Amino acid sequence: MKINKLLLCAVFAVSTMWLTSCLNGSNSETYSNAYGYVATSSGVTYVNTSSGYSVTWDGISSSELEAGQCIKLSFGIDYTTSGSFYLAQNPSISDPLDSYTLTAGDPISVIDSNFVTAASVNMYASTSFFGDNWFLSLTTKVYKGVTVEPEFYYPTTIADDFDVDADSVVVNIRLVKSGTATATTTTSTTSELVVDLTPIRILFAADASYAGQYIPIYFRYYSALTTKAHTTKSVLYIPS
Repeated sequence: MKINKLLLCAVFAVSTMWLTSCLNGSNSETYSNAYGYVATSSGVTYVNTSSGYSVTWDGISSSELEAGQCIKLSFGIDYTTSGSFYLAQNPSISDPLDSYTLTAGDPISVIDSNFVTAASVNMYASTSFFGDNWFLSLTTKVYKGVTVEPEFYYPTTIADDFDVDADSVVVNIRLVKSGTATATTTTSTTSELVVDLTPIRILFAADASYAGQYIPIYFRYYSALTTKAHTTKSVLYIPS
């Protein structure tokens, strides 16, 4: 569907790659490294993008894109396009980003987890424009021979005194390690991924008192055994 630009939100680190746009006259624009969420409607495959527009293109249905995937893409857009969606020009698509779901309940202990040295929310929509998938960057330091997989833990109940103006939902990030170290020094790696916050939306949508409210969200992680940090506050909108 054609839409006006939505209120989409991003939190930036200096090194975060972000979309840039270049005006090509009054009726077209080019976006680079935009975030996208693949969806379908009435048999048409399209991508909701961090430009705020939903786009499609010739051949998208025969591509390997599937509904629910999250990608990065560069494309041009002609605002004079007719039809239900804007047509993307010369789209360049990344492989789908690794996608993670939330794990209910208490997280594993910090001592059993490797450490995230930095985390940021690169892009999200407070609505379900991205299917409640939030785009994150995680930086880890890992020994050669060891691999880690992130897990995201969320609370399954709402505190009776939860106040959207004073409290927040904390999603705890842990890294599950496998393998055996074959070196004594670590390698720092930054990766982009998505995590699906649908269970949090379902949790709050089930309580009518939160209709029309913005629910504050933090991602909490440990960069060392006793060093606790969290991302900048983001919000999830519960429609009325």
